[in-house]
Amino acid sequence: MQGRFRVGALVLRNDGTAIARVVQGLTLYLDAPHHWSREGAALALETFLRRVPVSGLAWFSTSMQPEWRRVDGARGLQTLAEALRSWSGAIAESARHGFFFEVGTEPRTPELGFYYREVDPRRTERASVIEISMPQSWPAGWLHDLALELAEIGPFHCGVGGYQIRWDWRWKRHAHSQAYLWCGRFWGLDVQDSELWSTLATTSLPGTNWLTLVGRGLADRARFDLAKLAEAPTEHGLTLFPLPYGIVVRASEVPDDGDIHRAGYPESYAVVARTLAPMFPEEPPELWGMFGGREQTRTWMRRFIDPKAWSDRDLG
Repeated sequence: MQGRFRVGALVLRNDGTAIARVVQGLTLYLDAPHHWSREGAALALETFLRRVPVSGLAWFSTSMQPEWRRVDGARGLQTLAEALRSWSGAIAESARHGFFFEVGTEPRTPELGFYYREVDPRRTERASVIEISMPQSWPAGWLHDLALELAEIGPFHCGVGGYQIRWDWRWKRHAHSQAYLWCGRFWGLDVQDSELWSTLATTSLPGTNWLTLVGRGLADRARFDLAKLAEAPTEHGLTLFPLPYGIVVRASEVPDDGDIHRAGYPESYAVVARTLAPMFPEEPPELWGMFGGREQTRTWMRRFIDPKAWSDRDLG
C-alpha cells in the first residue's frame, strides 16, 4: 500500500526553515476529553512510537516548556511517554485547557511527528486534537493501520487522513497561500487547520479525504445515519471499517494526489464527499492567506460536490 505523491516543502531562503510541507497525515478530533486526558493521549503516543521508526524523532515541546528541546534517543522518547502518562494521571478529574505536547523530527513543521492538544469542555465547545505526520515516501499502510488503532483508543468526533499540509504557525498566512496553490492542482490534498476548525468538529465534518472518520456521537448530533455509507458505490474501491466509537471510510487502496494536470481526478474521493455532504458545515471559518482573501474555503471544502466552482476559482 504505497502512494505516489512527491512535492517539496516551502522553505525560507535565508535559513532553510520549512514553513509548509505535505505529509501523510491524520487529524483526529477527539470526543470525551477527560478520557483522552486520563489515559487516551498517553496510549496514543505509545501506539505511535511503537508503530513508526523513531530514530529521527529528535525534538519535543510542551505547553509547560514551549521552547523546542532535544530528545535524547530512544530512552528519551520512552521518558517522554512516561511523563505524558504521569501528567495525565495526576489530573484524572479534569482536562488541562490549552495543554499541548508534540514530538517530531524537527521543530514546528516535522515530516514525522505527533501532536496532542487538550481542551476543557467546560470552557469551550472546541475539540481536543491529535495530529500525526509521516513522510510522503513511507508506505501508506502505516498511516492506515495507525489511524484504525488510534480510533479504537477512545471516542472521537471525526477525523481526516491522507495527504495533508502542515505549516509553521509563525508563517501561517504565507503557508496557507501556498496551500491554496498546491490544492489548485492536487485535489487530493487536505488542509486541516485544527486550531481553527476544532470548533466545527463537534457538530460537523471539516472535510473528507483518503481516510474519513465519523464518530457515532457526531453522526447522531448531525442526524446522519451511518448505515447510509453502506449504500455508497463501491466500484471505486470504497472500504468501510466499523469500530466501537464510529466508522472509518477508506476511499481507495492508496491515497491519491488528484493531480488534475495528469487527468488524475479522484472519483473515489468524490463518492465519499458526496455521501457525507449532509454533515459538512454551511459556512466554515475561512482559512488564511489566499483562501480567506478570496473567500474560497467553502468552495475548496466542497470541491468534490461542486467541482466547477473550485475549477473556476480566482487564481489571482
